[in-house]
Amino acid sequence: MRDYRQDFPEESPSRIKKFLYNTKNQKTEIRLGDGQVQTKRYDAENLRCEMRENEKLILMSIIIISRGF
Repeated sequence: MRDYRQDFPEESPSRIKKFLYNTKNQKTEIRLGDGQVQTKRYDAENLRCEMRENEKLILMSIIIISRGF
């Protein structure tokens, strides 16, 4: 897992302090300066399937593939 840090001035609205990426270069975690954390999970097809903020589920993708049946 790769780790990138970026410091912003305290008055910056973004407050993003750290990004974490997996081996497929997909963003897996964002850590804010105030301690909040956003995590992202991906499915076997490398599509984002879940996003959580401070361990609370805020997005879950369900992909339905029609085979024409």
